[in-house]
This record gives sequence, C-alpha cells and structure tokens, in this order.
Amino acid sequence: AVWLLEHFAIYLGTSGILVILSSLVVKCGKRLLRNRVSAQQARERKKVYLTELEARVEDLEKKNSELEERLSTSQNENQMLRL
Repeated sequence: AVWLLEHFAIYLGTSGILVILSSLVVKCGKRLLRNRVSAQQARERKKVYLTELEARVEDLEKKNSELEERLSTSQNENQMLRL
C-alpha cells in the first residue's frame, strides 16, 4: 500500500518495514521507469524496422539479379542479330 503525504510517499516494504520516500525520489523513479519503457519500445520498433529493411534488401537483390540476367540475355540476342 502507498500513501502520499504532501512531499513524501510512505509504503510498507517487502520485509514489513515502513519506507518513507520524498516525492522527488518518487518522481525520479517514475521518470526512470517511463524512460525504460520508452527505450524498450524504441528497441522493439528498431528490430521490426530492421527486419522489414532486410526483407526489402533481399527482394531488391533478387529483382536486381533477375534484371541482370534479362540484360545479359538481351545483349546476347542483340549481338546475334548484328551478325
């Protein structure tokens, strides 16, 4: 249980000891927690972005390979027609 008294937060610790924290410490703790959550979300967004980017690279490499093959075939046909 947590009780807020003007500038202090009071709660019962896990060992049954009454803990008193200043509101500044409570605010800092809340801010740190928000920052951790935000950082974790950013890491997850980055992971999704990189996965999508890797898939796109793979698709573009495959398309590039196909186009290079078509170009080579067209060049060979062109060379044959010139003879």
